[in-house]
Amino acid sequence: MKEKLLVGIGSKELLPESNLEDNLRMLKECGFESVIYSIKENDLKMQANRHVYFGAFFKAAKNAGIAISQIHFKYDEEIKECNDYIESLHNALHICNTLKCPFLVIDPIQLKDSVQEKEINLKIYRSLTPVAKKYDIKICLINTIKCAGGYHQHAIQGACADAAEAVWYIDTLNVEAGEEIFGFCLDTGCANVTARDMERFIITLGSRLKCVHISDNNGISDDHLMPYTQTLGQVDWQGFIAGLNRIGYEGALTFDVSRSIHTFPEEVRPHAMKVIAAVGKCMRKSIEAES
Repeated sequence: MKEKLLVGIGSKELLPESNLEDNLRMLKECGFESVIYSIKENDLKMQANRHVYFGAFFKAAKNAGIAISQIHFKYDEEIKECNDYIESLHNALHICNTLKCPFLVIDPIQLKDSVQEKEINLKIYRSLTPVAKKYDIKICLINTIKCAGGYHQHAIQGACADAAEAVWYIDTLNVEAGEEIFGFCLDTGCANVTARDMERFIITLGSRLKCVHISDNNGISDDHLMPYTQTLGQVDWQGFIAGLNRIGYEGALTFDVSRSIHTFPEEVRPHAMKVIAAVGKCMRKSIEAES
């Protein structure tokens, strides 16, 4: 029998470092079954004893009954050297192994020159193949945006915003690897502000789609809001659910909505998270329904 899709949420932005296990239990009580952990280069630099730290995180999640569905390594624009980025990603793969985490989601580097952008991204992803094979970790590319004039200004499509480009990257890398090492993570917020057809995007990716980051916005700025909270420009949730149903999606349903949650008073946030978990379970029921 096919396992149920796990309903998850981002943990790093929501949980204080103190009393980690109690906070993970709170997520479990709110209805979540998995978490993602987001890191940047500076996080790795600050965690000198990172294997001890992440080992403790793994133990706390296990004790709370929460799966760690993925790590998301966010591209830091301060990284200037490609080799520095590669070293950081190798460290992230080791952390994935420590956390027994099956997926590492990596933001592609974005450059003004599209040809150079592809060359550098291929170099980066190729360098990770041997370690990913060793640890049996899948590396997922993700669709991105570029914001002209600041975060809340006009957003334009970034690397892998087009499904055909994403398929090209993944298939090229997997052929070179000789096995399925690379997949894709769909960010619904980025897809919405770049006016993607959600169902068509998902169907184009097909079985390459391993993860999703779920959030809503008004179609202008990627604000990481709770689904169904926008009256204009919202994500096409019907198309999203239909697409996942059609491809037989088997990954987690992970909500990336920390900005929305933090708008509530602290004592109300657990109630908001219960609503988000309920939305996830409603989505899951529709996705898993027989076509």
